[in-house]
Amino acid sequence: MWAESRSCLRPGRIHNKLGVMPADLSFATTLAEEAGALLLERYLRGAVDAQLKSDHTLVTEADLAANTLIADALAREYPSDCVISEEGATRYSGGDAAAWVVDPLDGTANFALGFPVWGVSVARIVDSEVTTAVANFPALGELYSASAGQGALLNGNTTSVSQGHDGHPVRAIACCSRALRRYHVNLPYKVRVLGAAAYTLCCVARGSASVALETTPKIWDVAAASLIVREAGGVFEPFEGPGPLPLDAKQDYTATEFPTLAASDPNVASLAREAIQPR
Repeated sequence: MWAESRSCLRPGRIHNKLGVMPADLSFATTLAEEAGALLLERYLRGAVDAQLKSDHTLVTEADLAANTLIADALAREYPSDCVISEEGATRYSGGDAAAWVVDPLDGTANFALGFPVWGVSVARIVDSEVTTAVANFPALGELYSASAGQGALLNGNTTSVSQGHDGHPVRAIACCSRALRRYHVNLPYKVRVLGAAAYTLCCVARGSASVALETTPKIWDVAAASLIVREAGGVFEPFEGPGPLPLDAKQDYTATEFPTLAASDPNVASLAREAIQPR
């Protein structure tokens, strides 16, 4: 399947509903779609061979196959770029090299258990800024994308954060299960635990959640989502400690967590910080 589709992964310029898509975003979108199709085929036929890694996180054969597909394409099309991946090289090459940050399967536990909230996350970082981002959740039929300064898209249509009290009688906070164990979450919002960090954060970009909190994400969980949320008009910031940028060649990104808060606007972010307190 990869050999047959290789030609469509060459960087180019294609049109979407907002006009011309930048070459990097065109490439990243097609790449995330190809990896998503590979994963979905295995998911639908129950081809899941799961095992624990040394850091006690889960990995499946599908994670590794998707990572190989993505890494091979990037090596061909962007040979000078560094690739940082959960299932591949986890260090930055240094210098001023651009970097692709990849999670070939965000939500591996969901995937292995048969829950449909999982996906592929791809981001390009240039000069310490995320410039291109795609997060594809094929079992849900949702593909988020963003290019710096050009807004965020969901399935090719503009998406944006919820605008204050926009008529909905309820509001939601999406978070990881660890957030509820580590913090008192005293917001007057419905709580939703979704099991995939990138999707949790993207829920702010689509306006489903007013707040999202991930307490133990790695750089590949947040890189793409950071640009998508910001381009959708939201706030994306460290919840504790520094954020992952600028990249550090001395850092093994497997060993570093970046607690992250996303919100629909600065006022909601401030409210969330006041209302979420350590247990």
